[in-house]
Amino acid sequence: MPIDGVSGEIFSVTRGSQPIQYVGPLVKRAEPTEADFINIEPGHSISVPVDLSLYYAIYEAGNYAVTYDTERVGLLVGPPGALRRAQVLSNAATFRLLSGRIPPERIPLSAPTFDQCDGSQQADIGAALAEANNIASAALQVLQGTPSAQQPNSQRYRTWFGAHTVGLYAKATGNFSKIADALANKAISFGCHGSRCGPGV
Repeated sequence: MPIDGVSGEIFSVTRGSQPIQYVGPLVKRAEPTEADFINIEPGHSISVPVDLSLYYAIYEAGNYAVTYDTERVGLLVGPPGALRRAQVLSNAATFRLLSGRIPPERIPLSAPTFDQCDGSQQADIGAALAEANNIASAALQVLQGTPSAQQPNSQRYRTWFGAHTVGLYAKATGNFSKIADALANKAISFGCHGSRCGPGV
């Protein structure tokens, strides 16, 4: 729930049958602690206003529909120690954009940009970005270079992703292809401020 703002692709937004791209921040979080949870008593609810135009590429006039991306929203039920995953259902909210909006100007592909990051933070981020690029590229090279006959017994794949299937191997390869492309070719901006930039985030 976006109580502290949207920090990932938690909504599914469409215009007609066209999915709308998420353009907001992506936050990698540490394991949650007790302080990260909110208790909602039976019969109660919490509501939070969200400006979707800050997080999704809502630029063209037309009718839009919004739901929770139920594949990404986890719901666990049951007693402690015996929790099980439950299905999440989401109603669709709709709205109409009467006139088109001008998309923000794309930043030319170059070095990463920083928002309120001091020199030390920029140095740490730059080093981490270079290492992430190396790791993603190396992982993609291994995934793409392993012959089909050897893929089911690939120790590195089994360690990270578990039992092999053709579909899961293809999905892992596709995901790493997107990651490597984003790190090497997309404009990346890092923010070092706000509640989402505390310890463990």
